[in-house]
Amino acid sequence: MINNTTKWEVEDVPNDAFLYVRVHKDKIESKGVSVGLPKPSAFKNTPETGPDLSSDWNKYSTPQLSREHIGKEYRHGKDEFKNPSDFFIVSFKVQDILDLDLNQKIEHSPRQDNFPDELQGSPWNHSHCSIIGDAEERRVRMIDVANWEIKP
Repeated sequence: MINNTTKWEVEDVPNDAFLYVRVHKDKIESKGVSVGLPKPSAFKNTPETGPDLSSDWNKYSTPQLSREHIGKEYRHGKDEFKNPSDFFIVSFKVQDILDLDLNQKIEHSPRQDNFPDELQGSPWNHSHCSIIGDAEERRVRMIDVANWEIKP
């Protein structure tokens, strides 16, 4: 466990920043003209009933660190870790996401649950950001502005 004495401040995310979003291997098209692209369902809110899509801000992360971080998280409802090799990473420029939908918001939401002690399976994440908004049309259009950082 990490013991820390400073809780991270929430910061404004600039429009020229980049966000890294994980894409599970099951959320990649395997047939048709879109083969190799993320499916729109790759950009559903997390959890699916939640108000936002999780991402990592490039100020505090890299595509590689974002992927490695996955391996420190428990699988939903289990005491076993996720397999980072099951996930790939795309990036989005913040302004591109905001341009997709006027109701879209980006908020820095660092995860430091159970402060000052980090919980196993629920790692702290200084880079965590929330992409807020849930419209099917937005998810489809996110494919057009996504860039593979770690490709399948």
